[in-house]
Amino acid sequence: MVEVTPKDVKRLLGIELTNEEIAALLAHLEFNCVITGSGVKVTAPAHRMDIEEGVVGLADVLEEVARSYGFDRIPTTTMADALPPQVGNPVHEWEERLRDLLVAIGLQEVVTYRMTSPEREGRVVTHNEYVRIANPIAPERSVLRQSLLASVLEVAEKNAKAESIAMFEVGSIFEPVKNDLPNEPRRLGIVMTGARIAPAWDVKDSPAFDFYDMKGRIELLLAGLRFTDIVYAESESAYNMHPGKSAEVKVNGQVVGVFGELHPLAKEKYEFGDAP
Repeated sequence: MVEVTPKDVKRLLGIELTNEEIAALLAHLEFNCVITGSGVKVTAPAHRMDIEEGVVGLADVLEEVARSYGFDRIPTTTMADALPPQVGNPVHEWEERLRDLLVAIGLQEVVTYRMTSPEREGRVVTHNEYVRIANPIAPERSVLRQSLLASVLEVAEKNAKAESIAMFEVGSIFEPVKNDLPNEPRRLGIVMTGARIAPAWDVKDSPAFDFYDMKGRIELLLAGLRFTDIVYAESESAYNMHPGKSAEVKVNGQVVGVFGELHPLAKEKYEFGDAP
């Protein structure tokens, strides 16, 4: 049973109806209506299983009132209720700014599966524990990823025939926590391979992307984010990067990322062809 009042009709539909008029409109649709001092108590017919009780039921019944009254007869009115306070989302806004900068420096965004398998990630990183999916869609999608690098490398592998690849992804990884929900830190992954400049009529033999192409784009990205006190140093944990062609990035003394050329032993596990 749902109680509908003329005040509800006025606030949500913008029309003025009496209790008797509300009851008459709903009676045409086989609703059982009982007029009380404050409104109309409405019971939906047995075949209307979609009508619920409570606040949701009130909206359902008012929809039936509007349908019976005639949508074309409802006048256009301005919103009477106060707008909710506008609250910003600094994290989302910062990520959108990051994406804009990455596109501006010549990278293309990709969105990959968050579901993977230990074997797929094991080609570039190794983890002992994963967040496992109870009902995976496929054996190769049985766990939640812990590496964004593995995800973007898979995309590069599938597009290895492309003459030039420069792409990025901003997404979550999932770190298992015993007896609790996983941590879901956000990460940025960038992959560049192939020719520095896509072949054209006037550019036939462009050199390949190298360490300094990646470093240059990182410098542009950090400048766009207005970071200062930036230091590039030899990487102590290079995540399968070439030991002589990799570095870590420090901002205000804190390591924020690692970049470089993929280690030859890790590269052998992917079918990149002749791509550098």
